[in-house]
Amino acid sequence: MGKQPQIYLRQLQLGPMANYVYLIGDPATHKAVVIDPAWDVAAVLDEAARDLIRRAQPLPPVPADYPGERLDLIVPVVFSLH
Repeated sequence: MGKQPQIYLRQLQLGPMANYVYLIGDPATHKAVVIDPAWDVAAVLDEAARDLIRRAQPLPPVPADYPGERLDLIVPVVFSLH
């Protein structure tokens, strides 16, 4: 039996009526579609960008000898729509 394909699926509740918006995509190609973006499209794109960065894990883990449990970084991210 072959390996099951991976899929990116995210459900968000947005807008004054808390409508569901869905992000569905292919993690291998980093392409996704937005289903029913009736409200706050910018918020949907922001969530998709945050998810992409989380999954990519572009930074190494915090060193074991770092004093504290967490290291907060502020990283500017610029993206554009094509």
